[in-house]
Amino acid sequence: MTRTKRHSWVTPRLAIWTGASAAASLANQMLAFALSWTAAGHSPALAGTVLVTWSLPLVALLLVGGVLGDRWGHRRLLITVNLVHLVVACSAGAFLLTSSSPLVLIGLALALGTVQALRAPASGSVVRLFVDDDDLTPALAATTTLTQVVTLAAPPLGGLLVAEAGLPGCLMVLAITLGVTTAAFWLIRPPRDPRARGEASVWHQAKEGIVHLATHSSTRWLLCSVAVVAGATLPVVTLIVPLLGQDRIWDPAHTGLLGAGWTAGSIGIGILTSLRGAPQNPRWMLRWGPGAAAGLILMLVLPESPWPAIILMVLIGAAVRVYTAVAAPLLLTSVPPELIARVQSVLVLVQQIAVLVVTAGLGVAADVMGASAALIGSGLLCAAGAVLAHAATRGTAKPVIVHR
Repeated sequence: MTRTKRHSWVTPRLAIWTGASAAASLANQMLAFALSWTAAGHSPALAGTVLVTWSLPLVALLLVGGVLGDRWGHRRLLITVNLVHLVVACSAGAFLLTSSSPLVLIGLALALGTVQALRAPASGSVVRLFVDDDDLTPALAATTTLTQVVTLAAPPLGGLLVAEAGLPGCLMVLAITLGVTTAAFWLIRPPRDPRARGEASVWHQAKEGIVHLATHSSTRWLLCSVAVVAGATLPVVTLIVPLLGQDRIWDPAHTGLLGAGWTAGSIGIGILTSLRGAPQNPRWMLRWGPGAAAGLILMLVLPESPWPAIILMVLIGAAVRVYTAVAAPLLLTSVPPELIARVQSVLVLVQQIAVLVVTAGLGVAADVMGASAALIGSGLLCAAGAVLAHAATRGTAKPVIVHR
């Protein structure tokens, strides 16, 4: 009886929707690897330009994607964006059959980044439309874990595909996957998909999501905490681990295992959360998740061998996931359903900005004072995120804002 109730959120509609989304994400990330590989074959400068061109729309258009998701409805927006994505993939594939000039690669990166920015808020928050608020934590944990598995699998699969079929072959696989995914979205309707009124301007509606999060003290502090924790922890994998490996003279294979350890710890907590459901005391997880991660990051200064560092990275990934498994559902359930895409866009945007700013700062610190200084800075910043989480949950057993 308990098991049936615990996993009642697992429905065929949600399973098919999530599977279709994961397939499209896998094909898209395989294409991202293939595009970077092809650009790197021209020159390092072009590879950097392609990556920046892909990333720029993710910052510039995320809030627009949130507004469109709430105004049109998640399902309608995702179907529309998938169809546009399909046209882009087919057109780019046709161009690349005759030419792989740098301009074609840059244009493809810009188009794909734009599509991803418009899709991301609705795609990241659509789970709430399938489940009740009490089931959102395990449902999000399951979908996020699946996304992490896809992220792990995409680069090697993309490498195999680009070796066999080149970039046009990757685009063809993406087009076929998008066709299947769009058909699945067309056939399946979420139980709820409210739409916001569309009379106001895009900027005014985007501002509603920001104002809602900023007006309430709990969500304001929690959003700041999420941004700080993201800025403190994500550069550990992307920036500090390679620097640490170079500093300690570890070989690339062992250094790469540190990043894999982070992912393994995160996936483990994600599976546990999806099976056990929402915690009874989320306040404790919000406070001690980033606090434990901060202490573990500071401990990375000590190991001279990669193996203790790998174990620490597993624990860091688990500690961060303990925090995010609670923080994201709390923010999404703090707002009315017609605001969730906009709130998701704000949530993603503040994390991206924080990661960009902190990565630049930690890079300068590492250049001047070494990798250990960057680690200490990251750990102290993560501790600050724990303090902000404490402020968000002060005096409440369950920090959820009751929306009007």
